[in-house]
Amino acid sequence: MIVFLLTSILFLVLLVIGLLLYIGYKIRQFEDTQEVIFDAAVNAEEMYNEIQTNQEAIMNAHFRQN
Repeated sequence: MIVFLLTSILFLVLLVIGLLLYIGYKIRQFEDTQEVIFDAAVNAEEMYNEIQTNQEAIMNAHFRQN
């Protein structure tokens, strides 16, 4: 009976440790995803600013020709 209890307690402890490790892994994965999304947003903003600058340069060149 004692062996069964100790085995059950060990199994439950290992199960809890496994669940905590899995939750930690998922949290890390979520943080990495947020970082990728933030980097993509920053890149998109930089590209937008570059497009705006190019459009302004094109408009200025066009007006200089006329």
